[in-house]
Amino acid sequence: MTSCTYHSQKGALARNYSEFKRTPCNNLLQKLQLKLFEKLRSLLLVALRGKSGGFNRQQDPSGSEVEPQRDGYNVTRASTIVTALEVNEVHGTGVLLQRVFKNDSNFIHIGCANGYNSRSSGALRLCIPAGVDPSLALPVLLGASSISRILVVPWLQQDIHNALAAKALSSGKLCLWIMDHNPGDNLGNVSESNMRKLVNEADLLLAISPELADHYTATYGRQFYFAPPIVDRKAALTVTALQPPPPTNAKRGVLVGNIWSAMWLRQLLFVLEQVKLDLETFGSGSPPHVDASCLSKFVRKRGHVPETELIASMRNAAYALVPGGTMDEHDDVAFISRFSIPSRVLYLSAIGNLPIVYLGSPDTAAAKFIETYGLGVVCSYRPEVVEEAVAYICEHDQQIRFRNAAIRAAALFSIDDMGDWIWRSVELGRPIDSRWALPSSTNSVFTLKN
Repeated sequence: MTSCTYHSQKGALARNYSEFKRTPCNNLLQKLQLKLFEKLRSLLLVALRGKSGGFNRQQDPSGSEVEPQRDGYNVTRASTIVTALEVNEVHGTGVLLQRVFKNDSNFIHIGCANGYNSRSSGALRLCIPAGVDPSLALPVLLGASSISRILVVPWLQQDIHNALAAKALSSGKLCLWIMDHNPGDNLGNVSESNMRKLVNEADLLLAISPELADHYTATYGRQFYFAPPIVDRKAALTVTALQPPPPTNAKRGVLVGNIWSAMWLRQLLFVLEQVKLDLETFGSGSPPHVDASCLSKFVRKRGHVPETELIASMRNAAYALVPGGTMDEHDDVAFISRFSIPSRVLYLSAIGNLPIVYLGSPDTAAAKFIETYGLGVVCSYRPEVVEEAVAYICEHDQQIRFRNAAIRAAALFSIDDMGDWIWRSVELGRPIDSRWALPSSTNSVFTLKN
């Protein structure tokens, strides 16, 4: 069978199945017919795939070969998330999306890679990798499921294609939420021309940092709104009269955030080799392409722990140490440094009210966010500056000052149902309120005292 014949038959199968599944099942015979059609569809896809040499198998970011996959059960008129990797607790974007959809767990997830070799959340989990035409594959993979509304968090080119295919199959509205800036024409990036297609189709445009919102607004000529990484209201610590941690933990810190590049890792190692800090860390701590195992000599790794245990540990620590980018010629992921706010930073600050010591340039989005809301200090990777910054932030008066600022931020960035906020805003075409309008900066860049 030629490739053209294969795609022609697969397209016809997709169209016929989509028409059939829309027919109401009013009796037992029709239900049996639908089950038989689903079985025949699966068998035919296997046969077609075998005769055509497969679905142009691609490699995901972890190096594993992937092909279209379907896991889960059928859901009708479901909210749909289109994002490259798994929606789960293993990485920052996955954690945030789980939080957003906590009240809408029967969603459809359309991914294009399995970067963490783990199971995604959702009722129906689809994978349509690069090299596969989603306009043909998606109707087949959906089965008897249907899409009511779409949230897209793009990272790779295929995310754009998958999102546009989902939009074509649904009469519902689409929200585009930019969490990472990953420009480029390769499969591992998102081209400006492809992004423009998605921007033009979107009903609401969001970005995870003010800098990212401004950049995308200027680039694409449509208004992007700031929507930060949020925290569940029940987990946020918003009490007043807060006290610093007990004396036994007066200088214990927590290493927070992803280490996005080998350069960031080398700079952090240089600091930890020179400055003795009492640190522990939770979660993965770095993406798969960065091997941060060398940090074990200086940092106690706790891994993934239950949220109650994590919250207790955060509330008994003195500060969070957050590595970031330097925005100079040595920063090999300057686009991340410039635009991204680590979701874990806001989350851990909110649940533990931890003062933050941010390592990197004051021009990064994360540093500006910390300064704007008075959540901590920003300093360079010079060991002597880091040592003094940690000593300063552990002082009793500074603990009270920064923790009270974190309490105010926690109240602002905690929300009961972010998913509902997004969908209501999509219907309106803009945010339903201005809760995340930016205050003026507190200018908390830390320099070494002479």
